[in-house]
Amino acid sequence: MDGGVRAVKASGPDMKAQVTSFGVGPQPGGVVRGVFGTRQRGGRLVGVLADAVSGAAGGGEATRRVVETLLQNDAQRPKAWSSQKALGEFVRILNQALYREGVERWGGPELVSTLCAVVVEGGRLCGLNLGDSRVYLWRGAELTQLSREHVLEAAAFSNVLEQAVGLRETVEPWWFEQGLEDGDMVLLCSGGVAGALGEGGVCGLMGSRAAARAVVQKACAQARERGQGDWSAVVIDVAEAGRAESGAESALALPESLAKGRVVDGYELVRPLSGDGQGWLAQKDGRRWVLRFAPEGAAGDDALLQEFVREMWNATRLKAPFFVEAFVPPAARFRFYGMEFLETPSLRVLLGSRRLSVDEAVELGRFLFDAQAHLLRHDLAHGDVKPENVLVQTDYDRLQFRLIGVGGAVEVFSVAGRPATESSMAPERFRGAAVTERTEIFAVGVTLFEALTGELPYGKVERFQIPQFGAPRDLRKLNPNVPLWLEAVVLRAIAVDPERRYTHYSEAVYELGNPSKVEPFFAADAPLLERDPLKFYKLGFWILAGLVVVLVAACVALLWDAGFAAG
Repeated sequence: MDGGVRAVKASGPDMKAQVTSFGVGPQPGGVVRGVFGTRQRGGRLVGVLADAVSGAAGGGEATRRVVETLLQNDAQRPKAWSSQKALGEFVRILNQALYREGVERWGGPELVSTLCAVVVEGGRLCGLNLGDSRVYLWRGAELTQLSREHVLEAAAFSNVLEQAVGLRETVEPWWFEQGLEDGDMVLLCSGGVAGALGEGGVCGLMGSRAAARAVVQKACAQARERGQGDWSAVVIDVAEAGRAESGAESALALPESLAKGRVVDGYELVRPLSGDGQGWLAQKDGRRWVLRFAPEGAAGDDALLQEFVREMWNATRLKAPFFVEAFVPPAARFRFYGMEFLETPSLRVLLGSRRLSVDEAVELGRFLFDAQAHLLRHDLAHGDVKPENVLVQTDYDRLQFRLIGVGGAVEVFSVAGRPATESSMAPERFRGAAVTERTEIFAVGVTLFEALTGELPYGKVERFQIPQFGAPRDLRKLNPNVPLWLEAVVLRAIAVDPERRYTHYSEAVYELGNPSKVEPFFAADAPLLERDPLKFYKLGFWILAGLVVVLVAACVALLWDAGFAAG
């Protein structure tokens, strides 16, 4: 929530709390740079408050993304993760995405935000902070600051942050965990509120069990002469703290072996679908499903297990028409997730019999770019777009597509992740560059080229090979039906130089829908006559005209000299 006021009652198994939140701008009617929000589900309450860092060009955007992403991700967090594991993972992903995107857009960290976040569950409080946003616990007549200010110790630099989300490539939050008691109060507030009130002011307000509005208004009144600051607060007034459930969920088991005919949580395995043994076709109640299990060895390798938990989380939280919906069966005893089995071929299978028409290829391109844009809104990129990962359905002679493999999606701006198919990898990724919109645009362009021609634009790249990228194959020679405008779109997407590619998915989508707006695309070393014939002939005309003027002037000079000599 950004600005305004909010009051909710949170309750769950044995837990009852009153939650209020409020924020105002530094001046009457001013912009609120602090953003806050809460989410309650069952016996779990999450509170988040972020504050834009002064001078950061993208600070306001960063605060909104931090709060919205943390609340959304927590609602869909893997059950296998503790509160600290979930918060830590979400903040790590957010920090890397904001830092690298800031460098990409501004050349440095500009998507920067302070943060404090708490989780109340099972009679305990777990939380973290970064920057100068504060978290206080009021118990009886005693105030305890649970957070820590990440500022330089030297007095002259006391306003300079050492830690904040998006400030550096890695982040080290301050963690705290605390048992709760009935009657406790928890205050999350911006640095401006804490600085204006001081510890004595906070004590007085908590002692009177003030709501967030009163806290912020008192801070504004205390600092009215300064006229600056960011004023936002969240107050959690705990009536009944609750307690941990005795029947806490036990760790899900990993099947020791998978074989045809085995029944796992009611699903009968029919046949393996992947060479790694993780994917299986299964049936239950007359319907067929695709199940994915943790990889072999995960039982003894926590890193491998957590990677699969992250895959489950991505697959089940990304719900959109672009993807096959994934689910974790309720009351499952084993660690796996399922998807509906679609009796439909992949694009690779379809291309074995025919190429796509121009209209079909345009629809495929728009689908893939839109699907990638949806992933980007979750700070993700697919990482391995290729015909094998696109399912094709026919609806009244019109093709429809689904993108699979989203469980293995990678964090945007990351340099590690799933191994991509070499023939679809952008040239800079072979040199260790991060995954960005431009690298994903290249993979989509390669898929479109192959869909239209049946060939790869730069040939097949073998595993562990470092390819040398020259000019791509002639698309219109391979398929004369492709119009010039569509050729330009594909060539711009697969340009070897990333600066010559589309910067954003939306640019490619726009041109696919507006052929008349598409400008021709030429190789960087193409001669001027090919790139701009009109400009070539104009330039040639003026060069020739200049030569004529020079020649005429020279002739006049010679004649003048000859006449002068004769005289």
